[in-house]
Amino acid sequence: MSDLYSVRDITDRLSTMIPGRSEFQDVCVHGEVEVQTSDPRRVFWLRDAAADEKIRCFISRGRTAAFAPSPANGSTVAVKGSITLYPSFSQYQIIVSDMQPLGVNTSGNGSSSTVSQMTGTLSDIIERQFREVHIQGRISSLTQNSSGVFWHLHDVDRPTTRNAPQINCVPFDAPDLINGKIQLRDGNLIGNEDNVRVEGYIRLCPAMSQYQIRVTQVFQPDDGTALCRCRGCSQCSQQGCGRPRENPQYGSCPICLPRPLNELYELCLQCYEVSPDHERKVEKAVYGYLSEINIHGFSPRNQYEIQLGSRNGIPDVVLVKGDDGTLAVIAECKGAGYVGHGIEQLQSYLSATDTRFGIFANRCNLRLWKFYENRRHNVFEPITRSQFEEGVHAEIALLPRFEHEIKALESQKASLEVDVEEMLHEKQILNDKITEMKTHSPRLEGEIRALESQKASLEVDIAGMRQEKLSLESKIAELKTQSEQKKKKGLINWLKNLFSKENS
Repeated sequence: MSDLYSVRDITDRLSTMIPGRSEFQDVCVHGEVEVQTSDPRRVFWLRDAAADEKIRCFISRGRTAAFAPSPANGSTVAVKGSITLYPSFSQYQIIVSDMQPLGVNTSGNGSSSTVSQMTGTLSDIIERQFREVHIQGRISSLTQNSSGVFWHLHDVDRPTTRNAPQINCVPFDAPDLINGKIQLRDGNLIGNEDNVRVEGYIRLCPAMSQYQIRVTQVFQPDDGTALCRCRGCSQCSQQGCGRPRENPQYGSCPICLPRPLNELYELCLQCYEVSPDHERKVEKAVYGYLSEINIHGFSPRNQYEIQLGSRNGIPDVVLVKGDDGTLAVIAECKGAGYVGHGIEQLQSYLSATDTRFGIFANRCNLRLWKFYENRRHNVFEPITRSQFEEGVHAEIALLPRFEHEIKALESQKASLEVDVEEMLHEKQILNDKITEMKTHSPRLEGEIRALESQKASLEVDIAGMRQEKLSLESKIAELKTQSEQKKKKGLINWLKNLFSKENS
């Protein structure tokens, strides 16, 4: 689960993020004026009638005289200013610095955005940052009608005052939103708690110039129960089943069976069995993907046994060379978005076998898989899918990895040897100059000292390069040893796998 935030945490992040971006500084937006307040000298809305969107506009008290008379309802104007937040009402707004009838240049360069264009830019940035949020708070202004349930969320430890930050909550798929143990009312949760935890994502409501949480789940914050997140499952309603997810602190559900205490699952067991991301289906998707990579001599295998120290491990899918057991790729698969210890398992397999590339998959959709490159010494670099595919073909199919690295180090060593030879030659020239100057020009002591200093510096550089050469030779020897060990280990794994199949 993501971090649990307070309402102020979210509003502070929004308030810092939005004014800090250049897209929202010195903006120029044009639209139709809409006046809804008793003080139009300070607050009005700029409206895009065609898109049914608007942005709240605020004129500070000290600048009202600059825009007298007040903007007329229905007039078309261009407003210049900066986008900020109004946390007390979950609204975004323009702090107005200039306003002119449409057609008068207020932007300096003649460009101006529509309300809809500015809202779209703001929406893209906010929705990318807040795709999933978990917020704890206290409910106020609860409204329930034929359209659903709506409320404001305030911080638990702060009084609900006029200027206190709040976030509007709009349930998504409201009928099965709430755990059956929970009833909502203004100010508290009926039961032994005075707050709730909501899960959802932040979206804009352009028709009201507001940001809001589209709530997907509501439950008590401390009972350890999260709800099944499936949607449209054949065993559930279209709004989601609302069953408790697997959790060691919630053992009374007759549907769920016990699972390991350190594991949390997104789906209850009934929904998991029919999930499109069941682990068996994920393994099948990874196997199919590795089959399409099409490297001569390599093929995918399921449940391939490898040696992990004193015990054996069994990765879900590997890409292996049939004649000697060389592993090109190891994949660890989980189901329905579950992570658990899957990534750590994958990394232990990569490290134990010195396999260069790995995949962690917990969905059938390969765009959601994680690809890794083993850089050795417990360094596992996340890479893109294209980097993975290019690396597999270039480094595994065309050139053995160790031979490639050894060749690169030997080339580096040869270049270093050339540099050392050149420096030794330069040192000899300096020696000859110093000897000649001491013999024929005893008065040039200053120049002699300078040359001797240059010679001493050169000797230090030569010593450093010789040390670097020794280090390279050590690395080359180590790689050659590892290459031989890898070949032996690959053959042992291949033989063990062959014998286990024959015995079965």
